[in-house]
Amino acid sequence: MKVLSTSSVIYVFNSVVVSRSHNISPPQRSAIRARLTTLLFGITLLFCLATTSYAGNTISFKLSPQTFADRMNANLAMLNIPLTLTINLDKGKYADDFQHIFNEHVGLIGTIETKSQHLSEIAILSAAADSPEATRVNLQIVTAAFSALLGEKTPSGESILKSNKMTEMMLGLLQDCQASGKSARELENVRFTARKNKDADIVFVAEPVR
Repeated sequence: MKVLSTSSVIYVFNSVVVSRSHNISPPQRSAIRARLTTLLFGITLLFCLATTSYAGNTISFKLSPQTFADRMNANLAMLNIPLTLTINLDKGKYADDFQHIFNEHVGLIGTIETKSQHLSEIAILSAAADSPEATRVNLQIVTAAFSALLGEKTPSGESILKSNKMTEMMLGLLQDCQASGKSARELENVRFTARKNKDADIVFVAEPVR
């Protein structure tokens, strides 16, 4: 069986995102960051509406936001990315949430079930990048987050972040998103989705399944 490489995943991600992002000037990059912030705010509102509608029927990852952050930060360090996720909770009536912008291209929102204080959903917005290197980092940030939801090690002791199943899942998610503008995969009771808009921004979402 052919083993999928990280470079093959990055190639697909480049074809999804970078093709729309050449020659972006500093003012345009500022505009991207502003759009990122606006979209994150919009996603937060949608999370709030969804949580209100389904309050009392929430499932979670059985994972505290700080444990998720610790795992993700360990993954980022393993990938030599000098970024860290910091949890600052915003309290809500039915759910709490946190937001974090890693750079001008990538931001993350996590939703937390108020009673249990377990993470119930994450969304990551990856705005169109201005270079292949920035695109590579964007993909690695998403992969670091998704991998953190699944744990740290496989039963054989291999890092989940660098496992074949993680690589294959991300590759499939990105290939389908490239082909149709949206995609979905399930891995170990987690549903991962990706949706691309006309600006080549991609919203990645992960949520537990029953």
